[in-house]
Amino acid sequence: MRMTHAFMVLAAFALAGALAAEAGQTAAKPDKPDNAKVLGTWAVEVYADGQSFYLTLLVEETEGKLTAKASEQYGMFTDAPASDVSYDGTLLKMALNVPSPPDGLARPWAVEAKIGEDVMEGVISNAELMISAGVTGKRTKK
Repeated sequence: MRMTHAFMVLAAFALAGALAAEAGQTAAKPDKPDNAKVLGTWAVEVYADGQSFYLTLLVEETEGKLTAKASEQYGMFTDAPASDVSYDGTLLKMALNVPSPPDGLARPWAVEAKIGEDVMEGVISNAELMISAGVTGKRTKK
């Protein structure tokens, strides 16, 4: 009888521990970020060395996956697709392979911007040229 009682108590503790662990794992999983905060058309300014460049960035969601494309104001590039687009609830990240100064060759640019209420602020950088520049933007259309 004592052995059965001890076994029942041990089983109860094991079950309680398993349930607590499962609850902890469930609570530890972050909620999926609200992609609606980044969707739409953005007017973006890239500023470096006293010069500003103006882009239009279109961020969309297709089958739960973010996509983006960028166009330069004067037509240096149009609808250039971004790769590795992600949003974690705070930061919007992507890579753009677009023509760029000084020679107009296409190069990969890493973009990372903190998203606020219809605004963004961050950095665009290129490892090859060892350049980084500030980026600001305002959502013009949801």
